[in-house]
Amino acid sequence: MSFLAKFTQRSFIVLNVLAAIAFLITCLNWYINPGEWWFVALMGLPFPFMVLAHVIFVIGWAIVRSKWAFLSILVLILGYSNIRVLFGTNFTSDFKTEKPDSTIRLLSWNVHQFGFWDGPKNGLLVRRQILDYIKKQDADILCMQEFISDNPGMTKHISIFELLRDMGYPYYFYSEDYSLWRGRYTSGVAIFSRFPITDSFRIRYPGEAAKMTAESLVAADILVNRKPIRVFTTHLQSNMIAREEYGQLSSARGVRDSLFTSGKSIVKKLKRAYEFRSQQADKVAAALDASPHPEVISGDFNDIPNSYTYFRLSQNRQDAFVEKGWALSRTFSHISPTLRIDYIFADKQYEILQYKRDVLPYSDHYPIIADLRLHN
Repeated sequence: MSFLAKFTQRSFIVLNVLAAIAFLITCLNWYINPGEWWFVALMGLPFPFMVLAHVIFVIGWAIVRSKWAFLSILVLILGYSNIRVLFGTNFTSDFKTEKPDSTIRLLSWNVHQFGFWDGPKNGLLVRRQILDYIKKQDADILCMQEFISDNPGMTKHISIFELLRDMGYPYYFYSEDYSLWRGRYTSGVAIFSRFPITDSFRIRYPGEAAKMTAESLVAADILVNRKPIRVFTTHLQSNMIAREEYGQLSSARGVRDSLFTSGKSIVKKLKRAYEFRSQQADKVAAALDASPHPEVISGDFNDIPNSYTYFRLSQNRQDAFVEKGWALSRTFSHISPTLRIDYIFADKQYEILQYKRDVLPYSDHYPIIADLRLHN
């Protein structure tokens, strides 16, 4: 073997070993609280690409008939629990609009304030488009994050609560987390239901409204076919990355002029968000575990499947996407095709019948829908 061939082989061996170490450290996100080990959580962001890298290593070493292929094979086996939640494998299942009487259809969506952040005129148009979509889905329960409501007497258009009541959702529970535009609107998270809500509560996360860290977890006990279930929804701490920062990262101009500056700012924001979300995830997990009824939680968790938040909240529960979804199924429209950060988790007393995500332009998040059936 020539010197160049030996050097090339040893370089790939070193790269493979380093990739294996990084991969295994990233898999520890399941156990490590990102409030203390935020850089490990940060390593989880490119995790799908790490999986792809090890697949390439396996194929490459197999082609040259090298025993080093077994290193990446071993790594992929050890990381199976983390890999499994990345990809949906139900490619043959089509979502059926019709649903049996015993089915509960839940729709969860971060509606991004119905577009009102871009002015009332645009907001009313986007709100109408979102409601038209919701009406076609025939959901029984709606969970919305970054939901915005009208303050009666301060706005002239029809209240969102009236519109949803006319669509068949007379029961609701809503948290007013933020006051917007001098009190004309309030923003928070909301649950709407066709079935009666018999009880409800709210857990407010510690934080400052001015810094957009004062979010809430809301829960509603809903009587479905004379059986009580508990539905939760929440919006966990946002990374607070501005639209222009996403643009700088994804454009050639940003790479040339300000990638380092933008990247440094984004890492600082991610670190802060990880610390908040780890505390919030612990609070949510405690509330879920204390539920006296079969629970379902959905929402915008602002964290990827390979994260402390994901494994903390999905423990002893079913991820509707993993059970009935397909491919990567991103739910956030910016940066990467791997960003699935919106979820529906259900108690194991439910059967997950089907799941879908629709790619729509009305929000920076995509709606997700699952059909559930409660076991007798």
